[in-house]
Amino acid sequence: NNRAARLHLFTKSSPARPAATQTVTNCDDSGPGSLRDLVASAVDGDIIDMQSLTCSTITLTSGAVESDHDISLVGPGQNALTIDGSDNGYVLHTSSSLSIEGVTIANGRSSAGFGGCVSVMQNLTLVDSTVTGCHAGDGTNSAAYGAGVNVRGDLIMYSSTISHSHAEADGGPAYDRSLGGGAYVGGGAYLFD
Repeated sequence: NNRAARLHLFTKSSPARPAATQTVTNCDDSGPGSLRDLVASAVDGDIIDMQSLTCSTITLTSGAVESDHDISLVGPGQNALTIDGSDNGYVLHTSSSLSIEGVTIANGRSSAGFGGCVSVMQNLTLVDSTVTGCHAGDGTNSAAYGAGVNVRGDLIMYSSTISHSHAEADGGPAYDRSLGGGAYVGGGAYLFD
């Protein structure tokens, strides 16, 4: 569909199989057909399609959904589906680039202080999505960065919101090292309505 095509990422190298659209068939934390299962088996360029889910929340009970490939997550709408981290670590973590459309990402926590809900080592694109209720650090860290999203590359946002997120650190008396309660971006930030 058009939304999925807009988010399709370029392929860095020849994957083990051609990129494809993989459909999430349930709202379980793990197991066959789950978001975690399909992301774990994804290759560069895959679209992880959650548009047909009838549940309103995917609750993560075993930590972050992790990837080392450039992938796109496409949901039914930010008011229709939430991926909830249960304050039990990152919600999403990738060493590559990530695109998210039509989803709310909520309640991630990084006690280490780097990222809270979404941690991306390359570029992050948010389309019609919300990131909310995220925490980086617990107030005892020497530094805390990017509670909502921690992005090493560029952040590109279309009609999306990062809200109600907090970075908490104790940088000592000389300065506060709590940076980017909403977002900490290493590259450029590009915001579009």
